[in-house]
Amino acid sequence: MRKTLLSLCKVITLLFALLLLISAELFSQQIISVDINTASCTPNQVSNLKLPDDYSYDIIPNPNYGVFSVKISNTEKIKALHLYVFDMFGQMVYSGSEFKNINEISISIPQLTKGVYFVSIHFIDINNSIINSNRKFIKY
Repeated sequence: MRKTLLSLCKVITLLFALLLLISAELFSQQIISVDINTASCTPNQVSNLKLPDDYSYDIIPNPNYGVFSVKISNTEKIKALHLYVFDMFGQMVYSGSEFKNINEISISIPQLTKGVYFVSIHFIDINNSIINSNRKFIKY
């Protein structure tokens, strides 16, 4: 049973990384910092790819009831960003790119069912490069 969960989790991680690569290609930008070889997976945790310090962010609170903030610590080099939320099956349940304040983005999607979700952010920097990152959150 544990090996099955581990294998399933690895497949989901690889599919999610592939989805990030495909969606980044849609923006016709240079892709950096996406390395599926560094992603690791256990039945209880999907680890994040390492982001440069310039693009760090937190999901607050986590876990939550579908209402949360994405707090980005350093936005000087960010020209734009695209934010997506995916469920465990890779279904996009939220997307946005027009935000009043990119230092703290408020998200309200309380209609989601309980479970684990992924926030995927495509940071577009001043050099038109895309930095991709995903984090998980739990919805009560």
